[in-house]
Amino acid sequence: MLTFFNRRLHNRKGFTLIELIVVIAILGILIAIAVPRLGGFTDTAEKNADEATARVIEGAAAMYYADQGDWPADIATLVTEKYLDKTPVRQQDGGVFDLSATDGQVTVTP
Repeated sequence: MLTFFNRRLHNRKGFTLIELIVVIAILGILIAIAVPRLGGFTDTAEKNADEATARVIEGAAAMYYADQGDWPADIATLVTEKYLDKTPVRQQDGGVFDLSATDGQVTVTP
């Protein structure tokens, strides 16, 4: 009788179709839970990137002011004078940033 069980266990190779279907169903459930949670990270990352770019533009404008003694008229001036490599574009909607200098302070709106 012991040899019957040993032979039966010995001949069993691989997984049954039911086991594979259960594993695929579990993976599908896990993916269905994870994907919506990951979608929100993109919006947050784009917002943070826009804020960081605005700070870089403010820094470039401050360097322009330190060198020239006057605030730049716009971002194109910073690009022309080589304070920025290129005109920055917003991540969220592809628009451009707006630079305004009033009362000795520069403001960049993303």
